[in-house]
Amino acid sequence: MIINEFRNRLTEVLFYPKLCKYEDYLPNIPEFLQNIERNDFESEENLVVYIHIPFCNRFCFYCSYYKESVSKYDENAIRQYFVAICKELEMYSSFRYFVNKKVKAIQFGGGTPSLIEPHLLQMVIQKIKDNFDCTECTSITMEGNAVSLLENNKIERYKEIGIQRLSIGVQTFNEHLRKKLNIETTIGQIYEMTQQIKKAGYQDYSMDLMYNLPGETIDQIEMDIRLIDQLEPRYIDIYSLNIFPNTRLKQMIDKGNYFDGKPTDHNNNLMTERVINTFNSLGYNQVMAFTYSKKENNCPAHVDIFFNGGNVLGIGPSARSYLSGVNFRNITNIKSYLERVMQGAYPLECGIVVPDEEKNRKKMVFFPLYLKIRKSEIIDIDIYKDTIHALIKLGYLLEDKNFLYISQEGKKWIGNIATCFFSKEEKEKHNLSFMNSLKENENPYNQDKMWV
Repeated sequence: MIINEFRNRLTEVLFYPKLCKYEDYLPNIPEFLQNIERNDFESEENLVVYIHIPFCNRFCFYCSYYKESVSKYDENAIRQYFVAICKELEMYSSFRYFVNKKVKAIQFGGGTPSLIEPHLLQMVIQKIKDNFDCTECTSITMEGNAVSLLENNKIERYKEIGIQRLSIGVQTFNEHLRKKLNIETTIGQIYEMTQQIKKAGYQDYSMDLMYNLPGETIDQIEMDIRLIDQLEPRYIDIYSLNIFPNTRLKQMIDKGNYFDGKPTDHNNNLMTERVINTFNSLGYNQVMAFTYSKKENNCPAHVDIFFNGGNVLGIGPSARSYLSGVNFRNITNIKSYLERVMQGAYPLECGIVVPDEEKNRKKMVFFPLYLKIRKSEIIDIDIYKDTIHALIKLGYLLEDKNFLYISQEGKKWIGNIATCFFSKEEKEKHNLSFMNSLKENENPYNQDKMWV
């Protein structure tokens, strides 16, 4: 395999193998789901339950996750959505596969879960506890934003129902850029929310930043890191902006008359280096490629399960599941989701049974996220020998007797390194899926019409 020096930075790889609604269409969903039962249901394995809550007050221009305007739904309609969530959970609980699976973490993502009244989330938490083994569940996480968390004493009320961890999207402290990106929360609300989180006794909260935003300078991203450091989150996740074709954000950037400047590959490379150096100067541990912490040496439990071969049951529209090599994604439409679930039908859009070779390869694709891997964990390491040697020669990897490491230079190229370990078939599938999304005028992320 020929690998040339990297020039343009690729985003981190977060899903492997690829799910494509065109290539992985399921003509018989019940028959497909029987593959779950063919797995070893007696084995004790970790499980994360992810609940997708797609409601938002306002759509940030950069976000490609499936969401709907909460203003379209009254109180009864929102409650009906959570009734469907609970029904979908019950449907999966009947599978023998889950008998000995230990739920280690529950995550509410979105969308903006903090828009939802606590009693509805409590209903879901109780349904999970009633139907799955949660005796070893150590983390219940909820994503949210400051403006909704500050409403109606919600922070304390979420703590009362068992939410143990909050994940807050900050993105940037540049107020001008926040307005341009249609971000609802103000900087003042972020500071006020942080005070309330600490007052409520939350020890574990994380915050997100983004960089290479349109018109953003390298000095601004360093300032953002220094400002978020003052808020003392346990973890800081930081991502480079993804600009998907067919989206309004791409059109707005291309027109050149809305933002103060355009993101560039050159700036992305320079900013990534500045990000790494700034966190290092502030005394942070880089616990994953995109995650930093002053207090921890390892990433959050639910993140580790997701990327380290654990199982994820995804509930709600657009949610993805990964169950011992049976991977699938739900439909990205609330109306269709509700119709299917309330009729007792599983709301899948596409799915695959992952071959053993790809299961093993997934370990190599995701290892750059962890910045190192123990060689003894790599099955058939000789398959990757030429790729590993090429990356070492280029200075992106290091090795000793027991480990492979991402080098300091390699930390700037995590996504590029990961794609070097893709199988030929997966590379072709990624390209085909991308081309199909372009052809159908879809956002490639979920192959839907989000922000198109």
